[in-house]
Amino acid sequence: MLGDSRVGKTSLHNRYHLKKWDPNSAATISAVCLKTDLTIDNVNFDFCVWDTAGQEKFRSICPIYYRYAHVALIVFDLTSSSTFEMVKFWVKELRSQGPIGIPIVILANKYDRKDEVETYPQENDLIEYKNSIGADCFYMSALTGYNVDEAFLHAAKIGLKFYQEQQLVSMPQPPKSSTLESTNQAAPQQEKACC
Repeated sequence: MLGDSRVGKTSLHNRYHLKKWDPNSAATISAVCLKTDLTIDNVNFDFCVWDTAGQEKFRSICPIYYRYAHVALIVFDLTSSSTFEMVKFWVKELRSQGPIGIPIVILANKYDRKDEVETYPQENDLIEYKNSIGADCFYMSALTGYNVDEAFLHAAKIGLKFYQEQQLVSMPQPPKSSTLESTNQAAPQQEKACC
């Protein structure tokens, strides 16, 4: 998971994996991985989500965690326009340093506060942006748990699909023709030279 500091990455991480919300969670330093055993389409796998630090001083180490990822989750705070601008930064980073074609899921956190404060971006702007980059998007709340499981399950599904597609691409391909053509022609006899 990528995103600016204080957007709720750790809270979402804990809500999904530990099924709890801690109002006093501390800022992540470096990164933390939590795994969930999942079965999707009869495939059992570990869904490992890295919760990366959002502070600017830790941005240079983030590629270590997403370079071989199969899906990217980018979180922003609906009550802060500057955190949405950071989504654009992370998309650019993923496009330049992440796996080619990695699926992106934008997580618009703090949906529980939508009636208290003005939210950013406006819904049509978010839809337009996510469509322009080919991403999926979920409104969610780490506090209430709204849409958290659905978003993570969706991310797991498209991450698994991306992984499977990458495996097919990297498999050795059989020769173009799998049949051998026989020639019944005898090799021409060379005339022997006489001394």
